[in-house]
Parts: sequence; C-alpha cells; structure tokens
Amino acid sequence: MSELIQPHGGHASDGYGRPKEQGADFSHGIALYLEKVSVWFDAFRALNDLSLYIQEGELRCIIGPNGAGKTTLMDVITGKTRPTEGSAFFGQNYDLAKMSTEQIAEAGIGRKFQKPTVFENFTVMENLLLAAPKDKRVKKSFFSKLDPDAQLALDESLAQIRLEEWVHKPAGLLSHGQKQWLEIGMLLMQRPKLILLDEPVAGMTDAETERTAELCLELKKNHTLVVVEHDMSFIDTISEKVTVLAQGAILAEGTLAEVQANEDDVKEPTMLEVKDVNQFYGGSHILRDVSFQAPVGECSVVLGRNGVGKTTLLKCLMGILPIKSGQILLDGKDISKMSPEQRVHVGLAYVPQGRDIFSTLTVEENILIGMAKFKGAKTRKVPEHLYEIFPILNEMKHRRGGDLSGGQQQQLAIARALASEPRVLILDEPTEGIQPSIIKDIGRVIRKLADGGDMAVVLVEQFYDFAEELADAYTVMARGQVIAQGAGCEMPAKGIRELVAI
Repeated sequence: MSELIQPHGGHASDGYGRPKEQGADFSHGIALYLEKVSVWFDAFRALNDLSLYIQEGELRCIIGPNGAGKTTLMDVITGKTRPTEGSAFFGQNYDLAKMSTEQIAEAGIGRKFQKPTVFENFTVMENLLLAAPKDKRVKKSFFSKLDPDAQLALDESLAQIRLEEWVHKPAGLLSHGQKQWLEIGMLLMQRPKLILLDEPVAGMTDAETERTAELCLELKKNHTLVVVEHDMSFIDTISEKVTVLAQGAILAEGTLAEVQANEDDVKEPTMLEVKDVNQFYGGSHILRDVSFQAPVGECSVVLGRNGVGKTTLLKCLMGILPIKSGQILLDGKDISKMSPEQRVHVGLAYVPQGRDIFSTLTVEENILIGMAKFKGAKTRKVPEHLYEIFPILNEMKHRRGGDLSGGQQQQLAIARALASEPRVLILDEPTEGIQPSIIKDIGRVIRKLADGGDMAVVLVEQFYDFAEELADAYTVMARGQVIAQGAGCEMPAKGIRELVAI
C-alpha cells in the first residue's frame, strides 16, 4: 500500500490514515480490500477472518441470513466499527481502520441505510442541498450560490433519481420508494466513488423495485456498488457476482445461480418458530392457530389491542401455560412439552409485563437470580457487561429493587433476563408506565441486542411508534389470531397503526 501520513507529517502508525495524494488510488483495479478482518463484541465474533476484494466499477451483492455479519461488514467499511484484527483499505492508499467516519465519507465512500432518513419537512431540493459537500449550516446550504461542480451534481442527481417533478415538494409527500431514491440522490451529491446500499428495496412496490434495479445498473456506470439485500429476484436482476456471508465468514462466492445451488447458503435460520398454536381458557378459544417466526439477529414485534391474547402467547412460549395444540420450536427442536425451567436452560428468557422485581432484594441479588441456571462461581458475580448496558444499575446495585423507579425496575428486569445468556429474549410491553427518556434507552438496548446477531428478540408492545422503530418483522393479532404479518419497514405503508389503535 502507498505510504500514509497524518495531517502534521507523522507516519500512518501515529495518525489517521490520510494519504499523501488526493483521491483513492485504484491503479491496481481494486476499490476495496478487506484482509483477514475479524470483529469481536465481547465473546461474540461478528466477523471471522473475512477477506473480501471489490473491483473498481463492480456491482457486488452481499447476501446471507440475519446475524451473518452483513451490517458489521458495512460498519467496518464506513468506520463505525473498528476491526479487532485484519486490515481494510479503500484503494491502495486509504487505511479505513485509521480514519473517522467523516474522513471516510470525504474520501469517497457513501452509505445508505435500510430505513430512509430524509428530512421530511424539507423539499426534495433542500434535502439534496443539505447533502452537498460544503458549509452544512442551513442558511449557507439553502441560500448560498452553488459552485459549478455542485450544481452539476444536483442536476445529475435529480435526473438519476427521477424526482424532477417533486423537486419543490416536501420529502414527506414522497412514497417509501421515492424516499429511498432521494437518499441515494443525497449520496450522489457527495460524488462518492464507492456506494454501499443496505436493503434498498425493502418495503417497495414491484414497480419501485424494478425502478431501483434500473437505478443500480445506471449507477454502476460511474461508481462501485456494494448492495446488501434479501430480495433474491432483485439480486438476480442486478448481480454479476454474489458473496454469501454466514456466521461472520464468506460461505460462497459466484453468480446467484452458483451460490443457490446449495440452498443452505441462502437459507434464513430461525431461532424460534411458533406453528399453529391453540390455547383455551375453559370453553374460550384464546389462541387460534397462531404462527410466526423470530429469526436470530432480528426484533420480531407482536402487536394488538388489549385482550387479543398477546400475553397468553408469551406465557405459552415460556411454558407457564400449556398449549392445546401446535408446536413451539427452538432451532428446529420441539420444546412444547418442556417446563419453564427447562426452557430457560435451553435459552429462553422472559421479561414479564409488570416486571416482577423482588422488591426486598437488592439490585445485585435480583440479577444473580437470573443466573440460577449456571453452577459454581459464575452464579456469584454479576457480569460487568450488564452494568455497562445499564450503568444506573451499577450505581444502585446495593439498593433494594422496590426502591427503584418504574423505569429503573424495567432495566433491572431486562438485565436479570440477560444474565441467563438467552438465545431468545421475550419482552412483554417494556414501555408500560416508563418515562420517555428511559423508553429511548431501552429501545437502544433492544436494537443493539438484536443487531448483535446472537439472539432473537420477541417484543410484545402497544406503543406503536416504539414498535415500528424497532421492528424487523411484525405480527398483528386480533381475537386470538394473526391478522397481518410482514417486514417492519412496511408497517407505515400497510396501515398497521390503524389496526392496533384503541
């Protein structure tokens, strides 16, 4: 690789990986080098000795099950996550492991996340102007004159995303697909050389998906693209080469037909699966053929009005209530006949509605109860990472559980469940009676746990906005049966809020 220097003349080993020369060096024909990259999160290995090479001008598709490491891979490329081991270079001269996220963006790498993050009260034009690589203050962005290069980027971006007719309309009026295109346009305003697209067609109509495929192929003429996607028909339309990830490593590479020859390469593994579950109270049919899946690496949300059977469903999952018929599978193994204690031992953990904290025991003692399935010294010390997740519990570990606020008790209940090192975390309305600031903290924790890729999260919730923000997948219940299911990003378009409104 070319010699790197830091801004004040030091060597790369002391600085931030900035190159002497301007622009990424693609003289060897390779835009992105990842060599033997591993990423550890505590004891979990998100990327495992991964080596990946993307040629300049290539459109590479990355597929694989949830929890395979796709998001972590994108995080490494954009500087959000540092490699624990290995190296990552953009061209010959940009050492990504020594650069900030801002420096990486300035070097020419742009990333679009799965959910659109456009400014809905601003017009399409204003969104694009805010993305231009100049003074980011609103007054400067909106009222200063664009230099010729920025004006050209604006014209080209509008033409490529085909939103010329919407240029002076608020972005909030756009469809889900158009918002995705606008965010791609905002990336184009920065003139990136490498574009990362995370599930660009999730929640789109067929027509929008077709247009997005056309857009990706157009972008390939002047950019290098890496696309992460689950829609195999979309992948088939745009892909030349596909990389399959599984458990943080490359499982296969080749054309889509080649990697699909082994169906296990692209199969989505399910941690928890509920099949046709029925449950009765006396003569009342409470659960009616309920089925859903909770894959590893996802937050699966169950919604519905009061009295539709949500809490009953969770109690059936934990074995607190027996099911009349159906199956509850954990990694393909039927656990329907197991006791609650046995289900805890195989990896289920439950945070009940109302929290059920032991009010006379200390915070520390409450958490240690969650470790009862273990033996020996492990049962006598609270793992430090639980206090890192909820710092307030460390400060209050010698206080009685009953002396905590409702929000602090909820954090304690979640920490107690996590102490059992679950493979499936089940939460029943964790926002009930909680102040907004702690709701946000709990939401961040749930998202981080799901994204960690080593557990499935099942969340029963009535607070729609909280559920929509976290949902990778949703299930809506009414009168004990499932009435709607789909991807979390589709919830607004499918009118799910109206289905669960009281």
